[in-house]
Amino acid sequence: MEGTIAFMSDSSSRLILRLLGFAKPALAKMMFSISMGVVGNLASAGIMIAGALLIAIYAGFSSPVSQTTLIFLIVVFALSRGVFRFLEQYSGHDIAFRILAIIRKEIFASLRKLAPAKMANKRSGEILSTITSDVEYIEVFFAHTIAPVAIGIITPAIINSFIGLFWPGYSMILIIFQLLVGFVLPFLSGRKVRECGRSHRNNIALANSHLLDSIQGLKEISLMNYGERRLEELDRRQDELAESAEKMAKLEGNTRALSDLLILTATVTIFLVALWRFNLGLMDPALIVVVTVAASSSFAPLIPLSALSSPLSQTLASAKRVFDLIDEEPEITESIGVCSLEKTIKAPVASVEYRNVAFRYQGSEGNALKDVSLRVEKGCRIVITGKSGSGKSTLLRLLMRFWDVKEGSIFLQGRDIKSLRLSKVHSELSLVEQQTFVFDDTLEENIKIGNSDASHEEVVRAAKKASIHEFIMSLPKKYDTRTGELGSKLSGGEQQRLALARAFIRKAPIVLLDEPTSNLDTLNEKIILKSISDERDERTFIMVSHRVSAQTIADRSFTLDEGSLIEYSEDVVSGN
Repeated sequence: MEGTIAFMSDSSSRLILRLLGFAKPALAKMMFSISMGVVGNLASAGIMIAGALLIAIYAGFSSPVSQTTLIFLIVVFALSRGVFRFLEQYSGHDIAFRILAIIRKEIFASLRKLAPAKMANKRSGEILSTITSDVEYIEVFFAHTIAPVAIGIITPAIINSFIGLFWPGYSMILIIFQLLVGFVLPFLSGRKVRECGRSHRNNIALANSHLLDSIQGLKEISLMNYGERRLEELDRRQDELAESAEKMAKLEGNTRALSDLLILTATVTIFLVALWRFNLGLMDPALIVVVTVAASSSFAPLIPLSALSSPLSQTLASAKRVFDLIDEEPEITESIGVCSLEKTIKAPVASVEYRNVAFRYQGSEGNALKDVSLRVEKGCRIVITGKSGSGKSTLLRLLMRFWDVKEGSIFLQGRDIKSLRLSKVHSELSLVEQQTFVFDDTLEENIKIGNSDASHEEVVRAAKKASIHEFIMSLPKKYDTRTGELGSKLSGGEQQRLALARAFIRKAPIVLLDEPTSNLDTLNEKIILKSISDERDERTFIMVSHRVSAQTIADRSFTLDEGSLIEYSEDVVSGN
């Protein structure tokens, strides 16, 4: 493997070394897999050598081993070859799939840190391709690269030592051809193969992303008669994918053909040299067969090395995409020595305060918020109105620390939220946005996302507050009804009420509502607003809404206009 790394660029070497780092915990099992592969390949060589000697006996030549012994050896080698091959493949794939599980966990942990700020600029199809196709392709490295490289070095060395017992010159000849097949050939084809591999993996990601977008937008595509145009674009991307795959296939074919030519040349060379030594009286006829067959069989474990450039290049391209995702810096980072609210607040009151907050999205010309100051005490119900794009949703997301403020500060229970752990900030807050993600699970489990330890009775109470209980009870399976992928079996209003039920069942003392009744009729809106009003002594509610009706439950109402809080009371907003 070190020789393989030496032939690659620094970036490729770093990727390989990083991948090898994942294999350290499984080093013992990896060594077992390699040893089984070596013994299995030696058994294969033994079958060929014993078979060649058996043929030599039938041809009338003398043999140092009896016919009965040779037949016995062939049977033993054949059976052992199967056992050793199974053990090699089983242990190698077991290692690979365990490591892939570790990598998937790292990706998920990274995505949690990146969401939602960094995720907003990424295509879901490309992310899906990375965590499925690219991660799966890394399996090639652990199951079909590490062990084969080691086996391809150790096995020929053993066979060379065996052939060298007859004459050291055989080993010298073989080493030259083995280096050509196993190292020089992959080196010469490596750069072009790596470039094609990276291009091919990128084309796969783009094609997958486009296909996912098309499937998710099928309804809109049909309604707008956009199907032909979308299909043309899909065909174009598939053509690009097929073209890059064809280039990869040609390179693989050329490499394999040249490899076979070198192996054939090496075998013929060894045979001619052995024949020459026989004519000089230095070689028995039967041993010519042994040396020639052994020399030919020594290339079997080297063939994967000669064809390694193509799969390895695609593996490294996939690994780069995976590590780029894992290594991407999140928009929000926690400071060293951050504290929790319990250790710093003597009187745990659920209060929120914005002090001269200004914020601008990356790439935007103007500020989304401008010098906003607002204080909210425990138990208050605050309603913020304003036109679309005035900064209402941004105000809530900054409190959740989806992004950090550029100017000013936000305080939660008297502490700057930048000094608090993100997990603690999120445990104090519950956010209901306009767009709700619904998991393909039962209605009850979807509600319990807000509180996984909640009882069925608590789920029902939350559903009643969210005005969705009667709808659920009208279904044949009631709370055990599955919602379908992306909540496909629910209307927009039902999804919104489901999100509200999650907020009600959650124990967070502060509830943030972003247009919580935008998809609801007047009756359901009144029920939900009443539920919010009834909880005034338990929780603090901050709601942004276009609807004037939302202001009926507010202790105070505010208006945002182009990022500025232009109408507010100078008094401290309180629940008194």
